[in-house]
Amino acid sequence: MAPDLKRWAGGTAGACLIVALGALVGSGGASLPPENPPLPSVPRWSAEAGRLAGLWQATWSRWRLESYRDRLAAAADSARAAGGASPLLLVDGPSTPAQRAEMNGYLGQIWRAAAPGGFKVAVALVVDRSAGPRDSADLPPIPRGQGVRYVFPDSLHRDLCLAVVHDEYSARRFFDPRRTQPLGLASEFRWIAQSLGPCAFYGAYGVPSRQIGAWIDGQGYQFAMYPRWWRPGEGSYGIWWDRSVPIARQPASWWGYLYSELPWDGVRCYAGRPGRCAAAVYDGAAVQGGQPATWSTFRWWENQSLFGSTYYLSDLARALGPERFARFWTADTPMDSAVYLASGETLDHWTADWARGRGMRLRLGPTAPPLDAGVGLCSALLALGAALWYAGRRQIG
Repeated sequence: MAPDLKRWAGGTAGACLIVALGALVGSGGASLPPENPPLPSVPRWSAEAGRLAGLWQATWSRWRLESYRDRLAAAADSARAAGGASPLLLVDGPSTPAQRAEMNGYLGQIWRAAAPGGFKVAVALVVDRSAGPRDSADLPPIPRGQGVRYVFPDSLHRDLCLAVVHDEYSARRFFDPRRTQPLGLASEFRWIAQSLGPCAFYGAYGVPSRQIGAWIDGQGYQFAMYPRWWRPGEGSYGIWWDRSVPIARQPASWWGYLYSELPWDGVRCYAGRPGRCAAAVYDGAAVQGGQPATWSTFRWWENQSLFGSTYYLSDLARALGPERFARFWTADTPMDSAVYLASGETLDHWTADWARGRGMRLRLGPTAPPLDAGVGLCSALLALGAALWYAGRRQIG
C-alpha cells in the first residue's frame, strides 16, 4: 500500500474511533429535554366552564345587537318615509349634543354624495361607548377588539342594516372631551364611511338578489368592506413596496409577506395568469345558500384574496355607474354572470384590469433579472475563455 494511502486510511480510522469513544462516554449523561414538552392537562371542569362562558358572552353580545335594532326600528321607518337623507346615529354611552350633531353632519354629507336619492334600506351607525365590565355580576363584560359588527336585514327587520363600531377605534378621538375644534373632514369621512361598510351598499342599492347575497355570505364581505364609490381614487389598493426598486429586487421580507397573506389564486392574478383573477373573487364552492345575517371585520385580512379587496365592489360601482351597478346588485344570476351582464366584460378580464391598475405586476417562475443573467453569462464566458487559453498553453507535443 502506498504511504500516502496508508496515512489517509489511518486518519479516517482514528476519527471513527474518537467518535465512537465520545458516543460511549456521553451515553451515561443527562438526556436533553424534549423539544416540545407536553402541555399541562386542563381540568375537565375548567374546559367546560370556558365553553359555557364563551356561549354566555356570545348570547349577551347578540342580545345587545338585537336591542340596538329594536331601539332604532321606529326611527328607521320614519327616516325611510321621509326620504332617507342621512344614516341614523345612536351613541351608546356618554356624548354631548354638539358631538352628535357634528357626526350627524358628517353622515349627511357622506350620504348626499353616496346616494342622492336617499336609501332603499335604512342604515344605522351605532357607536358603542359603554363601559367594559357591567355593574351587575350577572352580566359578562363587553368584548373589545372585535372589529366592526354588522347585522343585515332579516325577517324581523327587513329594512334596517346595522353597523356597530367600538369606541376603542377612531371614534375615541372624535369623542375626546379635550377636543375644542372639529377634526379634519378627510379623516372623519374615512373612518365613518368605513364603519358603514357593507350597509352602505344595502342603503344605496337595497337588499341584493338571492345569488349576489349568497356570494357575499360565502365570500364577498371583504369586497364590500370599504364603500367609497362616490370619491374617485380613494383608498390604498396594494401593499407597500419601494417603488424606486423593481419588484423582482424587493427584500425577502416583502416576498414572504406577499406569499403568506394571499392565496395562490391571488398571487397568480397579479402575475397575469388567465382565469386566476376570477377564481380569486368568485368560488362557486364557497357560495352559501342564503342572505347575509351578521359579520364582523375582526381579523378579516386572514381571508383576503387580493390586496385592496376591501375596495373591490366600490370600484366596480364607480366604474359601472349607479344604474348598471344596481343591475349587477339585483341580478338573480351567479356573481360572475352578473358582472358580465352589467359590464359586458368577463369577471376575469375586469378583475385583471383592476389588479393591474393597483400597480403591482409579478413575474413568476425561474426567470432571472436581465442584468443578473447578463453578468452571469459574461462571467461564464470569461471563465471558459481562460480555461481554453490555459489548456492551450499546457498541451504537450
